[in-house]
Amino acid sequence: MLGPRGLLRNLAGRLERWAGGPTKADLHRQYSGWDYAQADSHTDWDAEPDGLRSALELRATDRPAAFKALLSLAEAGSVVAMVCVGERYFWERETAADSGHAEAWLKRAYEHGSLRALLSYGTILVWEGDTEAAEKVFRRGAAADWAPAIYQLASLRLKRPASREARDEGRALLERAVALGHPAAKWRLARDMARGRFGVRRIPRGHGLLWGCVKEALAAWAVQNKAVVRKTASGETLH
Repeated sequence: MLGPRGLLRNLAGRLERWAGGPTKADLHRQYSGWDYAQADSHTDWDAEPDGLRSALELRATDRPAAFKALLSLAEAGSVVAMVCVGERYFWERETAADSGHAEAWLKRAYEHGSLRALLSYGTILVWEGDTEAAEKVFRRGAAADWAPAIYQLASLRLKRPASREARDEGRALLERAVALGHPAAKWRLARDMARGRFGVRRIPRGHGLLWGCVKEALAAWAVQNKAVVRKTASGETLH
């Protein structure tokens, strides 16, 4: 027999499934693409060398040659090139995978203030299991009120072993990320709150947030469905 809290958690799960709420993989894809787009929009192209753009364009026709050109530019001090080289060492593009080189280049770019490097360097630290170092990296971005870093830090704090301090900070960080427009933060906050992760007293508010997410998802679905053009067997176009 489920108690009140269990019933509310069960209701939250049913509401989420009914609305077709995002899975963890969906949330990861949603925030990852948005986060990197935000980072790239802050790139200081005026501070980069003239040869950078041609090296980046070369990737479309000769990726190994592009990598050599980017490596040379990184060694000469190009921050964007440092990020490109670090990410390619890590993702095995144009060169053999080398996590040591990847971390070194991304750390160097991060120390030069690159927001994209902050994301990639912090992610590598998480995958290597160095959570404390990753939190330090994301805290630097969070201190500047940058939504992607705030969301990443919230996720790390909420992965900590049951601790009221970590849980409360994670919730507060999610609230900040929501206020700053992070696309995945609202679903994450609503889901965790509705399921009682932040205490029984916040479950009703969680259900309210979750219902708001559901309405937004249904509205988006309606717009998308309306835009789909269908034809009948007679060739009549339906919208």
